[in-house]
Amino acid sequence: MAKRVLFAGQCDGHFDILFGKISALLEKQKFDLLLCGGDMFGSDRMQAMQKLIQGEVKAPLPTYFCGPCKEGEAASVDEIGNNLNMIVGSGMVTIEGLEVAIVGVTSNGDIVFPDDQHPSTVDVLLTPAWPKAVAFGAKMEGDGVEGKDKWGSVRVQQLARRLCPRYHIAAGQNLFFKRPPFQSESGVLTRFVGLANVSADSAPNKKFLHALALKPMATLSSSDVSGVTPDTTPNPYSLVEEEEARRKQATTAARDRFSGSYGSMPKGPLLEGERREHRGRDDRPMKRQRHDDDRRGRQQPKEVHPLLQRMDECWFCLASPKVEKHLLISIGDESYIAMAKGPLTPEHVVVLPIAHCSSLLDASSDARQEIEKVKEGLEKAYASRGLVPVIMERFGHTRGNHHAHLQVIGVKSELSSSLLSSFEAAFAAKNLSFTALPGWMAMGEIVKGGPYFYLEIGGRGRYVCPLGNARLSVQIGREVIAELMGEHKKADWKECVTSPKEEKETALSFRSFFKAFDPLA
Repeated sequence: MAKRVLFAGQCDGHFDILFGKISALLEKQKFDLLLCGGDMFGSDRMQAMQKLIQGEVKAPLPTYFCGPCKEGEAASVDEIGNNLNMIVGSGMVTIEGLEVAIVGVTSNGDIVFPDDQHPSTVDVLLTPAWPKAVAFGAKMEGDGVEGKDKWGSVRVQQLARRLCPRYHIAAGQNLFFKRPPFQSESGVLTRFVGLANVSADSAPNKKFLHALALKPMATLSSSDVSGVTPDTTPNPYSLVEEEEARRKQATTAARDRFSGSYGSMPKGPLLEGERREHRGRDDRPMKRQRHDDDRRGRQQPKEVHPLLQRMDECWFCLASPKVEKHLLISIGDESYIAMAKGPLTPEHVVVLPIAHCSSLLDASSDARQEIEKVKEGLEKAYASRGLVPVIMERFGHTRGNHHAHLQVIGVKSELSSSLLSSFEAAFAAKNLSFTALPGWMAMGEIVKGGPYFYLEIGGRGRYVCPLGNARLSVQIGREVIAELMGEHKKADWKECVTSPKEEKETALSFRSFFKAFDPLA
């Protein structure tokens, strides 16, 4: 017999709202149990836990929620009383005959699941965050869905692909999203449901409860488990993977246009700024050829790869005549490093994706992964000089060709304890505040496609401040650091610009220093 199961999103200690809503539902229909995803307790964790333990909270039906989790701790169910059951640890548990995979979150924010568990059947996968790219190729309407294709956790996606559940229920995004089904790698038809946080908001995309009638997979036929429905879509994870592979292949081909290596920076015509027209298939200038094709009703040629696109007004596109190649430090497959123009310190560089995009959130996953390796290399290099890297990105909607980039500034380690408070004070003056990003949370889950300021203090934490409509100096990050260093005159980069010869010497010096730590080499 099927079990009638209710699923709830992140409760955050709002027990009255959650159980009040469920009590009203139970007056109309019967449910066998409730499974809660995400954080059950919220910011006032200890007080909320005390309410449960001391019996102040009573659930109207058998309720299971995720509790504390440590790395390597196997999942188990602790009965608290009053219909409340806490799932401690991570891994597979059997609840009312259903095989449920519990993905836990440690106190450090790490998403964990036992590596040695490879269940043959998973009825429900319960995760604290959405899997990366689960919304890719699916329609999503309503407010706050900008950048949906890039939402989610890579780790959760890896687990979802490995476990191949019939149903994947996720919290963490504070939106309701019922995705059309897709076939997992094993052939099992997966249905994903994202649930909003528990709240009094009655908007359709803030739904925090979802009901399912479930039979254990072990009792079903293969056609029941794998049968394709009319609304089945391609696997979103495979689609993104294929797209990334095609883009990477194109990047490799385009990068071959550059000659040179680590020791000798590329000197191809695209870097020298020669204004040669791209040629069409019959060697006529591409612009004229496209005009002729339009007249003949033919399909226009595909655009050239982003690496070779001519962004004449962009200072950071390698294909632009404005790029100052003497500032280049190292070029990888997806990203590159350059000395900052008018550096605040001798260890002030910028890290950028090669392909033009307006923010790091819009960069490809391969570019972001490569940039993460660059950041790790810079942190090790700076540590050898007793420095801590301060990493910043300011993104806002602009009319120009803004090219996403990270400012990375080496600051003396003795100043590191004052960095966060200095930034918080500067932004508080504009009625803005930072949110700490745990390891499992993607920044896009907070900024929702809007303007933001990202701050990372090497090895000490990641923070993001949604900017909304606030007006801030484009150099605010540099200004805060200059003030902390006691170098007020260096707050404006234009005051620190040197001659091209001196810039080249500075770049060569940094390149020599960084060579042993450079992951792009």
